[in-house]
Amino acid sequence: MTTAMTHGPTVLREVDPAERYYWLLDQLAPMNIAAIAELDRRLDPSEVAAALAAVQRQHPFLRARIEVVDDQLSVVEAAGEIVLSVTSVADVEGSGSGSGWLAEVEAELDRPFAPAPSPLARCLYCPVDGIDGEERSVLVVVVHHALADGRAAVAALQHVLRRIEEGGQWTSSPVTADLPPALHERFPAEFRSAKGALGVLGAVREERDGQDSAASFPFHAREVAGQVSRLDRLIVQPEAARAMHDQARSADATINGVLAAAVLESTAALFEPSGDRMLNLATPTDLRQRVEPPLPADGVFMAIGLLCTPYLVSSTDSGSGTGTGMRPGNGSGMGNPELARRITEQTRREVERGESHLFYRFARAGSFAATEDGITSFADWMAATAHNVAVSNLGVVDDQGDPAWVQSISFALSTSANQPAFVAVCTYRDQLVLNLATDRTKLPADFASRLVEGIGQRIGAAAGG
Repeated sequence: MTTAMTHGPTVLREVDPAERYYWLLDQLAPMNIAAIAELDRRLDPSEVAAALAAVQRQHPFLRARIEVVDDQLSVVEAAGEIVLSVTSVADVEGSGSGSGWLAEVEAELDRPFAPAPSPLARCLYCPVDGIDGEERSVLVVVVHHALADGRAAVAALQHVLRRIEEGGQWTSSPVTADLPPALHERFPAEFRSAKGALGVLGAVREERDGQDSAASFPFHAREVAGQVSRLDRLIVQPEAARAMHDQARSADATINGVLAAAVLESTAALFEPSGDRMLNLATPTDLRQRVEPPLPADGVFMAIGLLCTPYLVSSTDSGSGTGTGMRPGNGSGMGNPELARRITEQTRREVERGESHLFYRFARAGSFAATEDGITSFADWMAATAHNVAVSNLGVVDDQGDPAWVQSISFALSTSANQPAFVAVCTYRDQLVLNLATDRTKLPADFASRLVEGIGQRIGAAAGG
């Protein structure tokens, strides 16, 4: 229920534990999601601005922000419009991170949102000045992770693109007044009860009994303050992506398992000396169809759980003879079928027993106040948590209704302090794109380059610009 305050912003509701967790992370370093569309035409900025306004009217979280009101962290009404920035960039296709439109996205991942009353969303449009005479551009929608996840950011971007294509027909778009309820209030009953939660936690403890502690990453200086994102891209073209799907099925694995295995092995290869190590894999899981009642697939809100699972990973590969775990890319996308199969089976088991539902209840976010002391305590707690590598795979993004001039859609997310890399994956129009975000202040460039190269070789992907 909306409650009008005598003085101050209009409170829409208190934050969900999920939203609180990512808001606290954002106090340490920006936690932004960028949804990226590569286009084979130029757009009129006035068209983009009008489409943004129409989409903002339809989605409450695009008209909201998070603030402390009467000592409570709350979702409040934001009066401002989504800001559109226009920046022309040079055509540097294939040059990698740090240049062209990738540099602009890197800067967006690191830029905090404007203070009140601005909403926690903004948009960047980059006309690409090429030498080939082609008219290309990039459109980026950036949202705060406390109010949206990767699927939501991509959905918001697609809504904007479709509004642009429709032209003046969208001017009467209805206004949606109500926020969706807090996510944990929609969990199935068995996950809201203390007994059910303890049952799941007991199963987790029993399953992991006797496993070695996850390794710390000596090459990742997570205690260093600040954030300077680096964004690298790996692209699997349609034919190679289909071959990867076929190989995954033959190994009783999924593409997500294959990609996660490649990321874990490539991370293990950064250790010296080489050998077996226990590494944590963080995997966001979409809860839209697992809550009651289900949430729409194209809504703009936070609707993810999080699995964080240790895996024993070897950085050696007797077949290659290099001792580094590097496997030549052959387009098969199957560097380690057994690890891919193990990740696939474990992820299915954890999702089915509801472990991802419990992340927000037991992430301890609720025990940290939205004060300077609370944020300091949260930072100390985060510093004591295990390192992890995150792989978020949206799967196939539905392109029905998207304009024909949209070439590619992908997304990227800032890393948190205990992550040397966040790998954001999706497939759009049969092309699979991995955007790998690292932090230049915490992971040296040579390690970041080796990580990208290792993943690319294992899945047979080409570096993209």
